[in-house]
Amino acid sequence: MMGEWSIAVMDMVEDGKMTYPKGILFAEMLEKEGAVEHSGTVAWSGSLRVLEGTAQHVEGARTCVLQKFEAKGGNWSATVVFDENKGPDDWWRLNGSYKADSAQCMVEHTSLQGKPEPASPGFISLQQWTLTKTGETQQ
Repeated sequence: MMGEWSIAVMDMVEDGKMTYPKGILFAEMLEKEGAVEHSGTVAWSGSLRVLEGTAQHVEGARTCVLQKFEAKGGNWSATVVFDENKGPDDWWRLNGSYKADSAQCMVEHTSLQGKPEPASPGFISLQQWTLTKTGETQQ
């Protein structure tokens, strides 16, 4: 899975409301920023550079570190820690599959013990990531 990857992320919606991990309703954020009404899902994008022996970072609209990153035999996994939310409840588990030029995964909010954490109403607890390989990694 080594290489440069583009990432498209879809946040999954709970109870028809969108929130960010600290519980801020997306609609409230739009009001503060003077944006238009929300349509129901939010996508953000970024990039990932996978190079053996280095920490894996996602850069883009949101940034994070992929800890305990493993990619072997067409499957990949990691513990995701978003940079903007480093509290004790801000761990996400990534599990997915990859091919030579594409990858996908689900990223689920978890407890520190790695167990899925139930979502409260209006809380995003699940994301779908779709990756496309854009190039080879240069050291």
